[in-house]
Amino acid sequence: DLQPAEAAIQAAIGVPPERFFTPYAAAIDARVRGLIAGAGYVPVGWTAPADDWDFGATAEAVHETVMERVQDGAIVELHLDAPATAASTAVALPRIVADLRAAGYRFVTIPEMALPCPRG
Repeated sequence: DLQPAEAAIQAAIGVPPERFFTPYAAAIDARVRGLIAGAGYVPVGWTAPADDWDFGATAEAVHETVMERVQDGAIVELHLDAPATAASTAVALPRIVADLRAAGYRFVTIPEMALPCPRG
């Protein structure tokens, strides 16, 4: 899966992708981590699933789930292609961002998260 995906991404954007990979449904065990690392990637999984993948997802439920699960250093999993995305995740996301910022969180990329913490 990694090699065809890498080729397709590079063909689409013109540069090789970042060397981070999230297995489907966070199916990360020792074997998968070894395969990913052997291909030169860093395995990345989420720590705060929004549970927004189902037909019954609502904006309120997505917001509540994320806010309950987020903590410092969290990686939030959101679906942009789920059956209810337009009515759930898309509606909840601006409120999630605003509420997390108001609570003092800031948003960074996975490569930024991988950097050493500054000493302070």
